[in-house]
Amino acid sequence: MDHHAVGMVKHLQKAGHTAYLVGGCVRDLLVDQVPKDFDIGTSALPQEVRKLINFAFIIGKRFRLTLVKRGDRQYEISTFRREADPDEFPEGIPFGDNIFGTPEQDAFRRDFTCNALFYDPVKDELIDFVDGQQDVMDHVIRMIGDPEKRLTEDPIRILRALRFAHKLHFKLDAKLRHKMHDHAESLKTSILPRKREEYLKLLRLSDAVAAFRHGHDLQLWKYALPKLNTVYENEEHLDIFEEKLHRLVTRLIDGSDTCLLLGAFMLALIRARSKNPNSEEIINHSTEEYTRVENFAKKDLGIFNWEWARIHKAISLQKTLAKPEEFMRKGHRRKMAFLSSDAFPLAVDLSFIDAHLDPDILDYWDEQLSLLRH
Repeated sequence: MDHHAVGMVKHLQKAGHTAYLVGGCVRDLLVDQVPKDFDIGTSALPQEVRKLINFAFIIGKRFRLTLVKRGDRQYEISTFRREADPDEFPEGIPFGDNIFGTPEQDAFRRDFTCNALFYDPVKDELIDFVDGQQDVMDHVIRMIGDPEKRLTEDPIRILRALRFAHKLHFKLDAKLRHKMHDHAESLKTSILPRKREEYLKLLRLSDAVAAFRHGHDLQLWKYALPKLNTVYENEEHLDIFEEKLHRLVTRLIDGSDTCLLLGAFMLALIRARSKNPNSEEIINHSTEEYTRVENFAKKDLGIFNWEWARIHKAISLQKTLAKPEEFMRKGHRRKMAFLSSDAFPLAVDLSFIDAHLDPDILDYWDEQLSLLRH
């Protein structure tokens, strides 16, 4: 239990407000996992939270909440919200998701039962309006409400359900799984930045390979990532892709380097789709395939231009890394110019994931990278 989070809950309650730990941290505690974040739900309005809690800042335009900093950690404190009544705003719902309500109303707005649990650390009491505790105990991801309606409202919930199932090692509720398959096509036109965030979170999983394979079983990639879907249709290509992607976790330290996550994915995909997967030259700029790969990276996967520039350079450097003897013959200035490239650390990490080079060569470049970092 995080003492800062508990202290803020106590402080809000002492001031006369309802306040609980909410969502993922409660779920993780129930399954004996250490929560990454501790979020708080309260009846206090954002302005009231800011006055009551030190170093609190109101953030967000659409969804107003309070961000609190304690050392190097951040805590989100949100006011309980509810859905608008059908006739409440005849002229249209006001901009923003800031219609405040009760804890129960807030719970029913959430996506899955396992994410809608509240915990009062002062009374040591679990508050459960959606039978979420039983689903956590049964290791089931279940939608709150009708999956047909909830997935139509927000198709990104399809990717969230897939991610939570593999993060928690839960199974998908049968009705939810069926509707995820039925609504897979809606991912084609879903908001790209939100899809990108889910792809990154899938890549941070301890077994991203299993999660992506499950996504294929649900036909998600047929619409969301069509170039990936073609890999699953060829067993030889799939073996190459999964072999590379499986090694991502060996070079992933904190998961914050989006270029490493997305670069490993693109490297695995390019190798799998290559006519000559053992070639040292991974990207051939003179082919139409390169243009298609770049378009996929940016338009389907959501890779930013600056990320693609770094990833592309790092992948291109694989050919140079294959010949360390040429590097050794260079003068000191040229060596330092090569080592100081912003793409060099990523290139080394990708070379380990690719596992295409001789182990002695990999060790040599890893040593150079270690010297550079120290």
